[in-house]
Amino acid sequence: MINLIKDEIPNTGDLRSDVIIALNRLNEILRQIGPETIHGLMSVLTGIPLSELINFRRTHTMQTILKRAVERGEIRGEKITPRITSLPVDLVRHEVLITYEPVSQDTIAEIVDEIFLPLIK
Repeated sequence: MINLIKDEIPNTGDLRSDVIIALNRLNEILRQIGPETIHGLMSVLTGIPLSELINFRRTHTMQTILKRAVERGEIRGEKITPRITSLPVDLVRHEVLITYEPVSQDTIAEIVDEIFLPLIK
């Protein structure tokens, strides 16, 4: 299993910044692994979900980022569901798997600004 977070969970005091930092870290690890390797792992290890192979969900990074944002009053806790919590990570992972390319900064900003934040604010 590959653990993606070697650094501390981002804590800039701003939800958007924290999410972008976390997604950039994920993007860099996925770039280092390479989409061909990820696809190869998926074809060989058919019974294991990609989220288990690439251990981002279990790190509780997004849960911690969101909890801190609730504590700062940036968002309301009742809007946060497990599906919404995993959405930004899932979208970055999906983008890499579909395009075979690292996710651009513009795409990461779009995921955060146009999809994720509107769901929780």
